[in-house]
Amino acid sequence: MNPSEKKSRCLDAQRAARRIRAAGACRITGQHRSTQRHKPRGHDRDDGLRECLRTLLREHPRWGYRRAWAHLREEGWLINHKKI
Repeated sequence: MNPSEKKSRCLDAQRAARRIRAAGACRITGQHRSTQRHKPRGHDRDDGLRECLRTLLREHPRWGYRRAWAHLREEGWLINHKKI
């Protein structure tokens, strides 16, 4: 659990216990209100690519992103070089 999730849970607990709005709970916890508007999303769609890259770069630690990208393209990954 990252720090923002912890703060979010603390804020939710304050809101439930005191029956107050988000603005009041943010004031109590010292958290900015804008952090409560959007929930962070995970990057689960890139997990396979990330794991493949880690494995590849453990085997070839001197490779840069260009060589790693070229190797992934040869293996069949259709990705932009900027994503590497």
